[in-house]
Amino acid sequence: MVSITPVMTRLSTALALLMICPAIATTGCGSDELGGTFQAPDRDPEDNDLGPASPLIPGTEYWYSINRSYKRTAESDSSGATQGEAQSVGHVCIKITEVQDTATETYQNEAETIVMANVQVRGSSPGSTSLDFSDQSGVANTGPAVDDLTQNLWLQNLTVSSTDHGFDSPQATAFQTHHAPRPPATTLANLPFFEVRQQASREWAGWINTGGDLVGASSFTGDMMKYFQDTYGSEITADRTRFRFKFIVPPQTCNEFTEPASCNANNCTWGRPPEGGQSTCFRLYSMSYIWRETISGDAVPTGAPELAGNVLHLLELNYYEDGSLNSAREEISPDVLNASENLPAELPQCDANCLTAHVDNFGGFYSRPDYPAPCGF
Repeated sequence: MVSITPVMTRLSTALALLMICPAIATTGCGSDELGGTFQAPDRDPEDNDLGPASPLIPGTEYWYSINRSYKRTAESDSSGATQGEAQSVGHVCIKITEVQDTATETYQNEAETIVMANVQVRGSSPGSTSLDFSDQSGVANTGPAVDDLTQNLWLQNLTVSSTDHGFDSPQATAFQTHHAPRPPATTLANLPFFEVRQQASREWAGWINTGGDLVGASSFTGDMMKYFQDTYGSEITADRTRFRFKFIVPPQTCNEFTEPASCNANNCTWGRPPEGGQSTCFRLYSMSYIWRETISGDAVPTGAPELAGNVLHLLELNYYEDGSLNSAREEISPDVLNASENLPAELPQCDANCLTAHVDNFGGFYSRPDYPAPCGF
């Protein structure tokens, strides 16, 4: 495991600052290349027995591309390819089969809504059930060897291993909705969905707790912040030299903004909307974290002892308004900043020993006729 020097404040203080200072919630990071799959329900949201129905709908498909890499150097060869890079790439397909909604009599006594879905994984090469893995240096020649190099990326454990991942064919999988994708719950079951509804009966505030009747209730962002506080010290959220975070809470509607500048300036996101189609302004929940840590002990990869030492770590997660994942990105690079220097909004350019990971939503399995999902079923 990666060890981080302790330092953090109480979550309530941090969230209060978030509400007071709009600068903490800056613009979103939409992209024309990211397609979603949210399908508006064809039922009345009040039709459930015990409140609004979950916006997550059985039959909805989610196609995610995944890419993680270790770059020993930023230098490129004559073709433009990065030299000495090890990487794993592939695709994860998820299709909801059932939503075990706590707002129904059947599941009203459950602690949280569970999303049941079938999951299948493929590489980028036709017919490949493993991720496509490679190492230009020739050091890591197997999937486990490549995974060893990238073991400190949270998004590695939050997706699948390069080989022997267990999703060669569609597998029934239960996804949680009340747990942030963070240690120790770093499995695929914790990444794609969260509960957007506020549920006082379950002391759940949805994306973020803004007080009122839900004072003290858990939330998706709160659960993530709790990890940093519990693990690295209750004062870290107030120390900008060690920790920086940003939450985006989109407005109730983004339809009024018709061009990128005004859209992003108002905490909306310009890009391809969840239902697909042309670029427009839409709602997107976003959170990002940057922190200092030290890679040591068992966290040092066997095949890359040079990764040991102080590093900077960035994690960004973006979710559609139905609570499904839009995209995630992660970076780990050597800490080149002074110890007393405040952490920047983005990591400095990495010249060597760089770890990166991306998870991007490409829409439904067949939303791109010219390129259907390799993992589709």
